[in-house]
Amino acid sequence: MVVTAKARPANTDGGNVIIGSTIVTTIPSGADTVAVIVWDTKNTYSDNMVSVTVDPANSVEEYDKTNNQVLFAYSVDEPEHPAIPEGHPDI
Repeated sequence: MVVTAKARPANTDGGNVIIGSTIVTTIPSGADTVAVIVWDTKNTYSDNMVSVTVDPANSVEEYDKTNNQVLFAYSVDEPEHPAIPEGHPDI
């Protein structure tokens, strides 16, 4: 089964950016599972709406498809740069 994650950064024209996708071989009826998708957030510092969808193509026959997507807010803050003391060799 395919699991897809998309982000809609607040500072864009409203389009979605696909974060990634992975395959989970089996989720038994009524069970939970973990799917890992790594998101490289470099240069994506903003508030984001993230959606995660299980079986986005609706290829799995199931009784209830209303629980196949979740939407949540996620903020990616710009990293703070450490202060380099005066006289440090990297200056």
